[in-house]
Parts: sequence; structure tokens; C-alpha cells
Amino acid sequence: MQTAQDNKPISLEVALKKHLSQNRLGQPSGQLFGNILSRLEIEKELRAQKPKTWGAAALVLGSLVLLVVAFNVSWQAFGQTQTFRYLSLLFTDFKTVMDNWQDYGFSVLETLPLGAMAFLLGSAIASLFLIDLSARQIKNFRKLSHAEHSHSH
Repeated sequence: MQTAQDNKPISLEVALKKHLSQNRLGQPSGQLFGNILSRLEIEKELRAQKPKTWGAAALVLGSLVLLVVAFNVSWQAFGQTQTFRYLSLLFTDFKTVMDNWQDYGFSVLETLPLGAMAFLLGSAIASLFLIDLSARQIKNFRKLSHAEHSHSH
């Protein structure tokens, strides 16, 4: 946006009028002038929205990569513990597990790789949050883009 000599920002309307008068183009009719201003505002918003949309998409891609890494770390951590062995007792010796459910529950909790699970859960929540953010950014961009096309026809 251009600024006047006193460093105050000037409106798009004033800048357009100044540009038209400097180039001796004359001022267009009211509706045409309004359409030009509307189009310039949409272009300005689209230009501001593009980096946000690409940034959100990059963050989603990064979070999905992080989610895959977290899944692999969690899978390896579970493979190094006895958690699956304790969980398999549910299917092979259900009666004994139910008779000793408190001891069984504590045993399962003791074998859980909590750090890996927290990493996986945090990555999943971050991915969901960033997917939502990206979807909203894309929706806003498409809405602006649609508004641009409807004004050009």
C-alpha cells in the first residue's frame, strides 16, 4: 500500500483515483469504479492468503511425516516391551485374567512405553489440528478465488 508524505497509509480507493488522474485516464463510472475497487481488494486478499495456504499445507505435510515417524517409534517401543504378551493373555487365559484383573491391569500399565505413546498421541493431535487449520485456509482461499471469478464474469 502506498503512503502519503506524512507516512499515513492511504486507502485503495484514494490510490486508484490518484493513479487514474496521474495517467490522465479519467475516472470511470460509479459501478465500473466499484467493480475495479472490488477486484483490487480481492486480489489483495488473495495475495495475502496464498502464503498462509501454502504454509498450512507444508505444516500438514510435516505433521504427517512426524506422525509416521511417531508410529514407527511407538511400534518399535511396543516390540521391545512385554505389552503384547500381556495383552495376548486376554485371549488365551481370560478366566485367570479376570480373576486377577487388578494385578493384570497394573502389569500392562507397567509395560507400556509411555514416552512413545505420548509422542504418538501428541503427533496425532498436532496432525488433526493442522489438517483442520489447512482445511480452513483452503476453504478461505477457494471462497476468495470463487469471488474473484464471479466478479470477472
